[in-house]
Amino acid sequence: MKSIFIFNDNEYHDYPLIEKQEIEGICIFTKGENILTYANDGSELVIEPHQKYKIDEKEIMVLNGKTIPFEKNSDNIILFGQYNCDVMIPKGKLVIDKDNLIFDDNVEVYVNGIKKYHKTTYAYGDLILLNSMLIVVYDKYLEITAARNSYQCFLPYYQKTTYEIERFPEYQRSPRVIKRLKNDKITISKPPAKISRKKNSLIKIIVPPLVMATGTVVMSLMMGRGLYMLIGIASTMVTLVFSITAYFFQKN
Repeated sequence: MKSIFIFNDNEYHDYPLIEKQEIEGICIFTKGENILTYANDGSELVIEPHQKYKIDEKEIMVLNGKTIPFEKNSDNIILFGQYNCDVMIPKGKLVIDKDNLIFDDNVEVYVNGIKKYHKTTYAYGDLILLNSMLIVVYDKYLEITAARNSYQCFLPYYQKTTYEIERFPEYQRSPRVIKRLKNDKITISKPPAKISRKKNSLIKIIVPPLVMATGTVVMSLMMGRGLYMLIGIASTMVTLVFSITAYFFQKN
């Protein structure tokens, strides 16, 4: 990890280190293994990593160290100091518990680019800059980025879990479903003509039963059988009613 930290008042801004760039009026570029700067007055300075330099009223530091993960203690308390601690540093003391950072005046501590004093809170994933050491605390482990000879850690190395994705990095896009409109011609036929009935169709239905009824009455009068006449008229009326009802139903 190669980054440039530019300190101004009680905060800093970090930038990735590339071959040549100008940051806040300071020209920084690499030449082989060396990191050089040019200030506005034309002066040239070779920068050693993990050390602060003052250029144009600003402090600058290059962080060029390997990031190593370490496993946290079971009590979630990590001690930085010189004796009986988890991480030995040249000077100062720092205690990291579950929610707080506690430290003395012999160290400079920044959390997410803002300078803190004596005690402050933090959250998992925050960037904690301790002098020239960058610390990131997570749930089960912490990451330290610094020069390897600038500290000594007695915590066990943490093996991160890696997840393998099947057939990665091969990628096969799912087939597209393209809906196309058919160009087939559709023939719409005319609706069938309405069936029209002749005007005398109702007369043809009514007349036959009436004729039969009339004949039955005449025969009954001539033969003197009144009961036979009533039965014939009743059957004729039933036939007439059903015929007329069927006619109007079919017409509708």
